[in-house]
Amino acid sequence: MKFLKWLVVGGISILTQFSYAQEDVIIDQNEKINKAFIILQAEIVDVDMFFNQYAVPAEVEVDFYGGKPLVATFDKEVFEGEWDNNWTIILTFPSLDAAKEWYYSDNYQAVLPYRHAATAFGNMIFFEGTDQSKINWNIRQYKNAEVDLVEPLTLDTEPDYLIAVDANWTSKRGRFQLEAAFDSVDVTGHTMALSYRIITDESLVAQSCRYPLVVSVGDTSGDLKRLGVYSDAERDWTNLEFTLKGRHISQLLESASRVTFDLASPRGGDCGNTRLEVKNLVIR
Repeated sequence: MKFLKWLVVGGISILTQFSYAQEDVIIDQNEKINKAFIILQAEIVDVDMFFNQYAVPAEVEVDFYGGKPLVATFDKEVFEGEWDNNWTIILTFPSLDAAKEWYYSDNYQAVLPYRHAATAFGNMIFFEGTDQSKINWNIRQYKNAEVDLVEPLTLDTEPDYLIAVDANWTSKRGRFQLEAAFDSVDVTGHTMALSYRIITDESLVAQSCRYPLVVSVGDTSGDLKRLGVYSDAERDWTNLEFTLKGRHISQLLESASRVTFDLASPRGGDCGNTRLEVKNLVIR
């Protein structure tokens, strides 16, 4: 039944704040990756057979071939045309070849008859398209805060794609950590650049609420090296740029696989809820 719980949405950013030679970029938030996608629509008539005898073993095979469900649902609202089914699922695979290997694999073919028997009809299509960038955004940890990761988010005044975190502080000592994870790269001597802003309730900006934001870079071993501490509660974008050498790297860190943004609520006063937005993350 895990198919019903998966919802993975990727974001692609357009770099506008920094100029650089494209061939020198190591990590770029707007790099597009071609992947394969599968859409299955079916009219399920035997729910128990469909999920227990087909969907559960099929999910194991999807994972084995590097695939994952993007969304699966019984709910829909038809705006145009006909969509005569009660079940829709979208899968993604690293490549079209991987998707076909999954479909024609012995294990999947062994459970496919259960899907046919459990449905009145079904349609399935394979196609290639563009998925999220090389950077995966997630919330690593949070304390005394209810957080919601929104990706991508497009604002009318800011056409760029960006990552946003909405935080509802449940304590004056709340905090959360946003992580940008990517394939490990040698970062010594390179430059990392990004834009961020922290937004709080407009009526409370005059109170000069200061939110400590710690930006760090780390590797798969769990080591994090602090790049700097920043604080504001404004609506203007702040551009940051770091040269990853010397005190940033030293012998502690020669490669990087994640950048973290650690945001805490003010220790005094009531500064309301907060939104952290990050865009244009690049290592070049």
